[in-house]
Amino acid sequence: MTENVHFSGRAPLLQQLENGLTRHERGRHNHRVGLHGMGGIRKTPTALQYVYSLRDSGFYRPIYWLRAKDQASLLANYQRIASAASFPIQGQDLVQMEVSVLGWLREQDEWLLVLDDLDNIQLLPASAPNADLVNT
Repeated sequence: MTENVHFSGRAPLLQQLENGLTRHERGRHNHRVGLHGMGGIRKTPTALQYVYSLRDSGFYRPIYWLRAKDQASLLANYQRIASAASFPIQGQDLVQMEVSVLGWLREQDEWLLVLDDLDNIQLLPASAPNADLVNT
Protein backbone atom coordinates (compact mmCIF):
# COMPACT_ATOMS: atom_id res chain seq x y z
CA MET A 1 0.00 0.00 0.00
CA THR A 2 1.18 3.48 -0.70
CA GLU A 3 1.01 6.52 1.49
CA ASN A 4 -1.87 8.91 0.87
CA VAL A 5 -0.16 12.32 0.76
CA HIS A 6 -3.59 14.00 0.91
CA PHE A 7 -4.64 12.32 4.17
CA SER A 8 -5.93 14.86 6.70
CA GLY A 9 -8.42 15.51 9.43
CA ARG A 10 -7.90 12.50 11.68
CA ALA A 11 -5.28 13.84 14.11
CA PRO A 12 -7.31 13.02 17.27
CA LEU A 13 -7.88 9.45 16.08
CA LEU A 14 -4.21 9.02 15.18
CA GLN A 15 -3.33 10.28 18.66
CA GLN A 16 -5.71 7.72 20.20
CA LEU A 17 -3.98 4.98 18.21
CA GLU A 18 -0.56 6.12 19.35
CA ASN A 19 -1.68 6.39 22.97
CA GLY A 20 -3.23 2.94 22.90
CA LEU A 21 -0.28 1.30 21.21
CA THR A 22 2.39 2.86 23.41
CA ARG A 23 0.64 2.54 26.79
CA HIS A 24 2.07 0.22 29.42
CA GLU A 25 -0.32 -0.91 32.14
CA ARG A 26 0.46 -3.71 34.52
CA GLY A 27 -1.92 -6.66 34.23
CA ARG A 28 -3.27 -5.65 30.80
CA HIS A 29 -2.57 -6.77 27.30
CA ASN A 30 -0.79 -3.66 26.12
CA HIS A 31 -0.29 -2.56 22.55
CA ARG A 32 -3.52 -3.91 21.08
CA VAL A 33 -5.95 -1.49 19.52
CA GLY A 34 -8.83 -2.21 17.19
CA LEU A 35 -10.37 0.32 14.84
CA HIS A 36 -14.00 -0.50 14.31
CA GLY A 37 -16.96 1.06 12.66
CA MET A 38 -19.16 0.83 9.61
CA GLY A 39 -17.65 0.05 6.25
CA GLY A 40 -16.43 3.02 4.24
CA ILE A 41 -15.49 5.28 7.14
CA ARG A 42 -11.78 5.11 6.31
CA LYS A 43 -10.43 2.71 8.93
CA THR A 44 -7.80 1.30 6.55
CA PRO A 45 -6.49 4.73 5.43
CA THR A 46 -6.30 5.78 9.08
CA ALA A 47 -4.28 2.69 10.03
CA LEU A 48 -2.09 3.20 6.98
CA GLN A 49 -1.44 6.83 7.96
CA TYR A 50 -0.44 5.68 11.45
CA VAL A 51 2.02 3.20 9.94
CA TYR A 52 3.49 5.79 7.58
CA SER A 53 3.76 8.41 10.35
CA LEU A 54 6.06 6.09 12.31
CA ARG A 55 7.73 4.27 9.44
CA ASP A 56 11.02 6.12 9.62
CA SER A 57 11.06 6.63 13.39
CA GLY A 58 12.53 3.22 14.16
CA PHE A 59 9.74 2.70 16.70
CA TYR A 60 8.49 -0.40 14.87
CA ARG A 61 10.86 -2.81 13.16
CA PRO A 62 9.29 -4.58 11.31
CA ILE A 63 5.72 -3.68 10.39
CA TYR A 64 3.48 -6.50 9.14
CA TRP A 65 0.28 -5.67 7.22
CA LEU A 66 -2.01 -8.70 6.97
CA ARG A 67 -5.22 -9.05 5.02
CA ALA A 68 -7.69 -10.84 7.27
CA LYS A 69 -10.76 -11.03 5.06
CA ASP A 70 -10.97 -14.79 5.52
CA GLN A 71 -9.02 -17.57 7.18
CA ALA A 72 -7.14 -18.50 4.01
CA SER A 73 -5.79 -14.98 3.49
CA LEU A 74 -4.87 -14.61 7.15
CA LEU A 75 -3.02 -17.93 7.26
CA ALA A 76 -1.22 -17.15 3.99
CA ASN A 77 0.00 -13.92 5.56
CA TYR A 78 1.26 -15.73 8.67
CA GLN A 79 3.13 -18.02 6.31
CA ARG A 80 4.62 -14.96 4.59
CA ILE A 81 5.84 -13.63 7.97
CA ALA A 82 7.46 -16.97 8.74
CA SER A 83 9.22 -17.01 5.38
CA ALA A 84 10.39 -13.39 5.64
CA ALA A 85 11.77 -14.02 9.12
CA SER A 86 13.33 -17.35 8.12
CA PHE A 87 11.20 -18.94 10.82
CA PRO A 88 10.99 -22.72 10.33
CA ILE A 89 7.45 -23.95 9.68
CA GLN A 90 8.13 -27.06 7.60
CA GLY A 91 5.87 -29.96 8.49
CA GLN A 92 3.37 -27.83 10.37
CA ASP A 93 -0.27 -27.67 9.42
CA LEU A 94 -1.79 -24.19 9.05
CA VAL A 95 -3.11 -23.98 12.59
CA GLN A 96 0.23 -25.06 14.08
CA MET A 97 1.99 -22.58 11.83
CA GLU A 98 -0.27 -19.76 13.02
CA VAL A 99 0.39 -20.62 16.67
CA SER A 100 4.15 -20.86 16.00
CA VAL A 101 4.32 -17.51 14.21
CA LEU A 102 2.28 -15.72 16.88
CA GLY A 103 4.43 -17.30 19.59
CA TRP A 104 7.57 -16.20 17.76
CA LEU A 105 6.22 -12.65 17.45
CA ARG A 106 5.59 -12.49 21.21
CA GLU A 107 9.31 -13.08 21.73
CA GLN A 108 10.32 -10.25 19.38
CA ASP A 109 10.52 -6.55 20.16
CA GLU A 110 9.30 -3.42 18.41
CA TRP A 111 7.01 -4.88 15.76
CA LEU A 112 3.58 -3.82 14.59
CA LEU A 113 0.98 -6.19 13.21
CA VAL A 114 -1.99 -4.69 11.35
CA LEU A 115 -4.92 -6.99 10.55
CA ASP A 116 -6.85 -5.28 7.77
CA ASP A 117 -10.42 -6.23 6.76
CA LEU A 118 -11.01 -8.35 9.86
CA ASP A 119 -14.79 -8.55 9.62
CA ASN A 120 -15.04 -11.87 11.44
CA ILE A 121 -13.48 -11.74 14.91
CA GLN A 122 -13.73 -15.55 15.03
CA LEU A 123 -10.71 -15.67 12.69
CA LEU A 124 -8.44 -14.59 15.52
CA PRO A 125 -6.77 -17.44 17.38
CA ALA A 126 -8.13 -18.24 20.84
CA SER A 127 -4.85 -17.02 22.34
CA ALA A 128 -5.30 -13.51 20.92
CA PRO A 129 -6.09 -11.01 23.68
CA ASN A 130 -8.90 -8.52 23.45
CA ALA A 131 -8.02 -5.16 21.99
CA ASP A 132 -8.98 -1.71 23.15
CA LEU A 133 -11.53 -0.53 20.60
CA VAL A 134 -11.38 2.91 19.06
CA ASN A 135 -14.52 4.17 17.35
CA THR A 136 -13.75 5.76 14.00
